[in-house]
Amino acid sequence: PLGLADLIPAGRMPNALQSAAAAVAGNFTLAVIEAPTGEGKTEGAFALTEPHRAAGAGVYFALPTRATANGLHGRVEGYL
Repeated sequence: PLGLADLIPAGRMPNALQSAAAAVAGNFTLAVIEAPTGEGKTEGAFALTEPHRAAGAGVYFALPTRATANGLHGRVEGYL
């Protein structure tokens, strides 16, 4: 599995939300991350998913609108 530092964009440090997500990764079956824009939700989701992805499990990444999904598609594709 990738470490949290590998999931964060280059030149940035993990924030509290991302660190908390990494700390509980692997201990859930469903997770909802709700926070304001720019708080690191996407990388937090990657951290939550990473133990399962590394073990070969599928990943379902849901977003509220098509515009949001289109905007994040490249980042999610790059992670996967």
